[in-house]
Order: sequence, then C-alpha cells, then structure tokens
Amino acid sequence: MLFAIGDFIDAKNIVQWLMACLQVELSPTSAQFGELIDAKNNVQWLMTCLQVELSPTSAQFGDLIDSALMARYIWETSDIAAMGNTVYMSNATAAQTIDMQAVELGESFVFNKIGEAIGLNMLPTFSGNGISRRFAAGYYDVSADSAGVMSYAVLMTNINPSLMTAKVALINRAFYK
Repeated sequence: MLFAIGDFIDAKNIVQWLMACLQVELSPTSAQFGELIDAKNNVQWLMTCLQVELSPTSAQFGDLIDSALMARYIWETSDIAAMGNTVYMSNATAAQTIDMQAVELGESFVFNKIGEAIGLNMLPTFSGNGISRRFAAGYYDVSADSAGVMSYAVLMTNINPSLMTAKVALINRAFYK
C-alpha cells in the first residue's frame, strides 16, 4: 500500500501520513520530507537520516511532529497579535492583551510568561471579534507562589456544527516552578 503525501497535506493531516508510513514500514523519500517540513534543523536531520538509510525512532518522529506543528517561536513583551502554530515567550511584568483574530480553526498557540509570582498572576486578556472563549476547569484557581513559568495553551475550534465558521478558543493555564 503506497501513500502519497499530497493526499494527507490537502486534508491537513500530516500526522496521519507519518503514522501510515510507519505502520506499513515505508521509508518516505527525501523529497517527501522536504515538502513536509520547513524548519531548517529538522530538514537537515531528516536528510542525513535518509542519506545513510537510518530509521528514525518513534521519539524522534514525535519531536519532528511537534516541531512542524509549533513552527514559530517569538519573544514578545507587549500586546500580541497571535498567529497559529506559534510559541510566544514573555517576561513582561504587566498583563498583556492577546488578540486571537488571526488564529484559524484547528490551529493552536502557546503563551509562556516567565518571571516572579506577582507578574505571573496578572491574567492576560484574550480578545478577538466574535470569538467565544472557554476556560478549562480550574483556570482561575491556578496561581504562582514563586518565580517560574505561567503557560497558556489555546486551541481554536468550533463546537457548533451548524455554524462552522464560528470560532471558540479553548484556553488552559498551568504554572511550572
């Protein structure tokens, strides 16, 4: 059984394509991996594996998938115009506003704020015209008691099949010491 990468990219399901290749023990070609990934370090790593006929481990494929899904990493100390598939880092001491308007259905982003407890406990404002926000159970119970990282994960989805363009942001919050 042969799988074409174009079949899965059109469906925006790269993970399904990779899993299909692994299940039938296919080795994707260098050209297929080149189409799949834009991150320079991962392309170099994959090309090296393919040139010497190595089989990447499932953990290495997991790292690859993670890097393809969260392709950008941006430091931002002021308000943020969020883009999907991006990790934002901040050490701002004030609360920030995160405009989610440009995040498409099915995309996600992460906002990590690092610093002292007083700054970490200032909640960001998640905004976006017509975007409904749903917060994880316990969202408001999470607080920093020391220096660390307050991490917010946002998934843009839709929970009403009759309104397929309506965006709903599912927002989770966690503190890491």
